Amino acid sequence: MANNPLLNSSLLSLADLQDAEQKLTDVETVLHGKVPELTAEQRRNLGSVDEQNKLLISKVISGLDSHPHIQPTGIDWVAFQQEALLREQLEVQISRTKSILYKLESAKILHDHSNMQDSLGYYRFLDYLNTTKQTDVTVLHNDFKTHFKKYGTGAIRAARRRAAALAAQNTKKEEE
Repeated sequence: MANNPLLNSSLLSLADLQDAEQKLTDVETVLHGKVPELTAEQRRNLGSVDEQNKLLISKVISGLDSHPHIQPTGIDWVAFQQEALLREQLEVQISRTKSILYKLESAKILHDHSNMQDSLGYYRFLDYLNTTKQTDVTVLHNDFKTHFKKYGTGAIRAARRRAAALAAQNTKKEEE
């Protein structure tokens, strides 16, 4: 694992992820068959309620609360208020879910970056050992070298420079 302060501050463990996975399965089980999966066309046709129309709905709810005797017939007002309440709760849960998704994506980016840096370090090590002309190292090095061919040798040098600069930064931080 590369010496990355952001990654090192992560206290997420494999057990934590397994626990979260089980909780996600529980959420999926609760929602199964109870929430629709609208097609793109259905979403377009139904549209979404913008802020102006949310205010209208809120005003109707407020009017129903303050003047319950003024209700047109033909509308199930109990269902209307229940749908409004469910919508509010869904908005909160969607916001929380998006926040969790953003954090998980951020953690994944950090781990991907760390793995890439360590992989480049491994390749540099093989590159160094290749100068010793050991057969097993040469075969392994040549196998890895094919990954860099499409980028050209300039990409390898650039990756080495970036890795060296990062190593220098990490060394400097450790000394402070």
